[in-house]
Amino acid sequence: MTVENIATPQAPALHKASAVLVPLVLFGMYAAFGASWMAVVPLFPELETHLGVPRVDAAWLVTIVSLAKSFVPIMAGVAAARLGLTRTMRGAAVLMALSVFIPWLPGLPVWVAARFFFGVGGAIWLTLMGAVVVDVVAVERRGLVNAINGVAVNTGAIIGLKTALPLKDALGHQWALTVLSSATVLFLVVLVALGPLSKAAPRQVSFADIGRSYRAVLAEKTTWLIAVAFCGPLALYLVVNTWLPSYLESVYGLTRVAATQALSVMNLWGIPASLLVGLALQKKLWRVRGFILVGGLLLPVGMLGALLADASTRPLWFALAGAGLFMPVAPLVTLLQKQPGMNAARFGMVMGTMGSVTYIVSSVAPNIVGSVVAGGVPIQEALLPCCVLGLTPLVGLLLQEPAEG
Repeated sequence: MTVENIATPQAPALHKASAVLVPLVLFGMYAAFGASWMAVVPLFPELETHLGVPRVDAAWLVTIVSLAKSFVPIMAGVAAARLGLTRTMRGAAVLMALSVFIPWLPGLPVWVAARFFFGVGGAIWLTLMGAVVVDVVAVERRGLVNAINGVAVNTGAIIGLKTALPLKDALGHQWALTVLSSATVLFLVVLVALGPLSKAAPRQVSFADIGRSYRAVLAEKTTWLIAVAFCGPLALYLVVNTWLPSYLESVYGLTRVAATQALSVMNLWGIPASLLVGLALQKKLWRVRGFILVGGLLLPVGMLGALLADASTRPLWFALAGAGLFMPVAPLVTLLQKQPGMNAARFGMVMGTMGSVTYIVSSVAPNIVGSVVAGGVPIQEALLPCCVLGLTPLVGLLLQEPAEG
């Protein structure tokens, strides 16, 4: 039995309202995840005091989430094949919603363990969002939906970065983190109320069949091209989100608020860039590969400028870096969805493999930078070489772009 054969049989189409609400929940839950994930960054000084740990250890609160994504995506594909997309996504939502309790747990080890399970939920959600899109979104709308989903996490990151300090001042750091995590509970409730996420009716598939399908996916060049294409930007994104405020405070003397604001600007500019790309893909204004090329060149150049430029031009470079960071995401996902023989099951397996490979590399990147800095290397010398990671989307140009039928 091949990966095509494990695709589940189709049930009647979703109600029109659900066909609109499902993409909204996909976006909203992952945005809520992003807010909870990154809200700890502006609060590192409070968390260091509260937990009694140095900055390099506090960074694990960010990177453990990425580490969870280093092996969970493949498991997500297996779970979806066995349980169906709806039950698997609900389980992921429950894990993400646990984040409301984390700020009240005792000690760094317990926080890290809980954030790991929070990351498991996010990894499953990220891996299977595209599979749900394949199953329920019309082909002509997928480019735009992929673009919207592609900026979900940085939309949440902006919210977390911008509101964490004001909420901390008003409520204290623990309640600030709980409030910023509460949207995950809201979207969990909406998710359950929606009913089935997918048109496909789940059926039992043997682990032997899933294993054979995964072996077929692992043997495909497409799988590894996608993995490499996504790997660099994600590693760079996590390094920058973890260490950029410290860099700006150390090198340019910015206040904590101003440094966090600069990071928010970079995340903010990814949103219009990705949405414009999505609209262009939907209207077929340019070839998919063209956007991958521009994004793959814009990201490293913009990031270099953001790290080296003075205050007068720094916002421009941050804008270019943010646009370049997210510009290739929807085109890469859309190009993968257009590959011959692609269906929800196969897509989930390819994205699962990509997610595991990508997060194995990216999850250790911020800690490597932290260890290098702790060893006496100036933070600017540690961050500048990371900019070359932004070039890896160019590998996606090796994927074929099927002619429009």
